[in-house]
Amino acid sequence: MKLFATSIISAVLALSCLTSFAAGDTKPEPAKAAKPVAYKPDVVKGQASFTVCAGCHGVDGNSGTPAYPKLAQQHPEYLVKQLTEYKSGKRANAIMVGFASALSEE
Repeated sequence: MKLFATSIISAVLALSCLTSFAAGDTKPEPAKAAKPVAYKPDVVKGQASFTVCAGCHGVDGNSGTPAYPKLAQQHPEYLVKQLTEYKSGKRANAIMVGFASALSEE
């Protein structure tokens, strides 16, 4: 009986070693980077958007009025997400929905 158990254990170990060896050292293929979208920024339009935003949020993003949140030191991804939610109607604010709806994807 002891010999039978030892044989079973040996067979299982050998089989697991063979399957590990057969699997090899495969590495996943690295992800391919997405091609950047080529567009030429419209500086005049950007300046106009900045002027509108700065009217409430301040030229440096630090609003002096509690009614308007500070934008300084916010992560760009957070700001894009919030503006996208205003534009889609997921967030509601009569003023921001109007401004966000005029923004493009750039």
